Amino acid sequence: MILATMRFKGYTWHHNPKYLEINDEKTSKELKIPYGAAVLQSLGRKSRTVKGIAELYGNDCLKQYDELYKIYRKGGGGMLSLPELPPFYAELVSLKMKAQTTPDVIEYSFVFKERMQDNIKQTKEMFYTVKKDGENLWDIAYDFDTTVDELVRLNTQLKYPDELKKGERIRLYDTKSY
Repeated sequence: MILATMRFKGYTWHHNPKYLEINDEKTSKELKIPYGAAVLQSLGRKSRTVKGIAELYGNDCLKQYDELYKIYRKGGGGMLSLPELPPFYAELVSLKMKAQTTPDVIEYSFVFKERMQDNIKQTKEMFYTVKKDGENLWDIAYDFDTTVDELVRLNTQLKYPDELKKGERIRLYDTKSY
């Protein structure tokens, strides 16, 4: 199976990380009741954490790392696309160069934290309105970090996905993925 590459704020990984950990947790509280029993109460989920270890290859590996470092330094959230998962808003909160093992290889680690407040806002902005005749789903998918297949699945009303008309509304995301 060929996986799509990771993307974040205009940066596309040349190679997917060699290690990727996605941590989803819920907050819960145990409430004691008389006679030694207890009830577990769910208080909702915590922000998702994505950790990874990756390598950059080639004689421009330092330049590639610098591009990622600039995104880290700038801060702020953006849409994070991971292989085979729905995209979500996150922030790059940690970036560490581990070693330059050879002249053309850099190993580094990263941590993303989900920005739940932006994901909530995103549910209100689920549509894109076509600005001019001739726009197509391929360009829209690229701009919104999703796939053409996903847009086609969500927009069954479209007859010609490569020839959109000005004013058409395109559903961008499935509300169930948030």
